[in-house]
Amino acid sequence: MAKPILKRMDGHFVESTYENALICFLEKTDWQYLYGDSIPRASKKEVLYMDDLLLFLEKMNPDLEDDEICQIADNVRLVGADTDFATLHKVYKWMVDGVQYTNKKGMPKTIKLIDFDNTDNNIYKVVNQFTVDYVNSGLTKNRRPDVLLFVNGMP
Repeated sequence: MAKPILKRMDGHFVESTYENALICFLEKTDWQYLYGDSIPRASKKEVLYMDDLLLFLEKMNPDLEDDEICQIADNVRLVGADTDFATLHKVYKWMVDGVQYTNKKGMPKTIKLIDFDNTDNNIYKVVNQFTVDYVNSGLTKNRRPDVLLFVNGMP
């Protein structure tokens, strides 16, 4: 990406200039850039970059079978609680402490969603213009953050 130059329009800086500057900065610190529409997903209601989440889970858990990895990823994708706040709290706890999982052999295991001990194991993506659909009062609406950071497929 070309080095951004701050442009003024009618006495104000252009928003896209800041967006591009942040993306360039993060690329220099080894974050991979993706345009939001280039991320494969079943619908715009999906917020995870499943390819990265699956890749990270496979790399960190070579003892688990593919269907077990998919089950863990689906648990993260389909997480829900009584309220939005409770859901965010649950996912935050999983990100920090890991997900408790019992494998096919009946052995309990903590599955890391982020490797805080060896951060080089994580997958970092900086994404711009990532549209997310949501329902509010029965109407489908959308949000499109200028820049969104993903770690191991999770925003």
